[in-house]
Amino acid sequence: MRACDALSAELRPAEIKRGHQLLKERSERCDRGSCVCRVTIYRSYFGITDGEGPGLKEERIGDARVFVLPNRAADASSLVSGQLIWFERLREFAEADSD
Repeated sequence: MRACDALSAELRPAEIKRGHQLLKERSERCDRGSCVCRVTIYRSYFGITDGEGPGLKEERIGDARVFVLPNRAADASSLVSGQLIWFERLREFAEADSD
């Protein structure tokens, strides 16, 4: 894939397909049985067209649980205003998962 910080709207179909492959490979190697991805890759991987945003999901990739983060914002200030909560929830999920 191109830069890991590419906006989802900038990703080409081949890059999204590669993202699916990487997600599957990494989830299979994950020690804790969980994986993290962005909304666009999550939706396209599971064929979800609308409505599913960030957070812990019911879907699994193999045995791995899936936690979804918001897509990267074009404006970094929006991270502070609306996306930071999801990184806090990811930390809580990871801490609970390690117990």
